[in-house]
Amino acid sequence: MVLQDDLFYYEDESHYTKGREPKGVIRLDSFFCIKKDGENEDNEFTIFAVPKPLVCHAESKEMLDMWVKTVNKFGR
Repeated sequence: MVLQDDLFYYEDESHYTKGREPKGVIRLDSFFCIKKDGENEDNEFTIFAVPKPLVCHAESKEMLDMWVKTVNKFGR
C-alpha cells in the first residue's frame, strides 16, 4: 500500500516499483481505521472508507500498531 492523498493498493510490491496501475484506491476524505477485536494473531486491521472497507494484515503487532496510528493520524 502507498499512503498519499488517498491509499493506493497494489497486487504486490513489484507492481508498484514497475509503475503499474494500483489494484484499487481507497479515498481518505472520510474514513476510520480499527484493529480486529479479540484475538488478532493475523495482525488484522480494517480501513472503513469509500468505496468499500479494506481488510489488511500487518507483518507484526508493532507494524499493526504503526499502520493504525499512521492512517488515523493522516485523516486529522
